[in-house]
Amino acid sequence: MWDSLWNYSALGKILAPYSFIMTRDVIKNAKYVIYVTNEFLQRRYPTLGESVGCSDVELQEINEEILEKRIKRIKKDKENNKIILGTLGAIDVKYKGQEYVIRAIAKLKKEGYNYEYQLVGAGNKERLENLAVKLGVKDNVKFLGPKSHDEVFDWLDSIDIYIQSSKTEGMPRALIEAMSRACPCIGSNAGGIPELLQQNSIFKKGNYKELIIVLKNFDEELRIEQAKINLEKSKKYSKDVLNSKRNDFYKKFLKENL
Repeated sequence: MWDSLWNYSALGKILAPYSFIMTRDVIKNAKYVIYVTNEFLQRRYPTLGESVGCSDVELQEINEEILEKRIKRIKKDKENNKIILGTLGAIDVKYKGQEYVIRAIAKLKKEGYNYEYQLVGAGNKERLENLAVKLGVKDNVKFLGPKSHDEVFDWLDSIDIYIQSSKTEGMPRALIEAMSRACPCIGSNAGGIPELLQQNSIFKKGNYKELIIVLKNFDEELRIEQAKINLEKSKKYSKDVLNSKRNDFYKKFLKENL
C-alpha cells in the first residue's frame, strides 16, 4: 500500500504515510493474518496474532519436462543471437518499471547486443512507446496486449528471460509463474522479489545500469543454472502446497474460534 501510493502521484505521497500507519495498526492487532510473502510484508506490517505466508498464485502442473524443454531452448539460442526478454504487467502503471528495461536494452544495443523486449498487459502504451522511439529501440520493443491465464504460460515458454522490473511489489505472481516454466528470471529488489531470486539475478529498483550488468552476466551457463533453481523453488507455490498451508491455517482458526 505504501509503495503503490508513494510511486503513483504527488497526492499519493501525501496519503502514503497515513495509509501505512492505518494498515500497520490494523494488521498489528488482527488475531489472524495471511500474508502473500514469507518475509517482506511480515517485516513491514508485523502482527501480534497468528499468521501464515501463503501466495495467491495459481500455477499449472510443474514437471521435469518443462526443464528439459527450457534447457534445449537455452542451448539453441547459440544459433540465434537475439535474446527475448519479457515482462507481464499493466503497461501504463509507472511503478511496474518497464521503462528501465527499455533504457537498458537501448544502451546494450549501442554496444552490439541484440535484445527484443515483449510486454504483456493492458493499458495505454503511448508513454513507453514514445520512450522506445526516443531511445532508438522501437523495433526492439513489442507490445502484445493482455493475455488469458493459460496464454500467459504459453508466452512464458516462448521467451528467454523474464524480468520483474517493479519499483514496488508484494509477492509478484507473474514472477512465480515464470519460475514455474523454468524461465531464467531477473528482478528488482522491490518487495518480496529477493525472497524468490538469487542475488546474482537482482538489481536495485529504478537502476537500469545495474540491470545492464545483470543482463551481461546472464550467459548460457547461468541461465541453465537459474532455470533449474527457479523450477525447483516454484514447487513451493504449487496448488497442493498452498492449499495445504491455507487449510491448516483455517483449521487452526476454526478450532480456536468455535
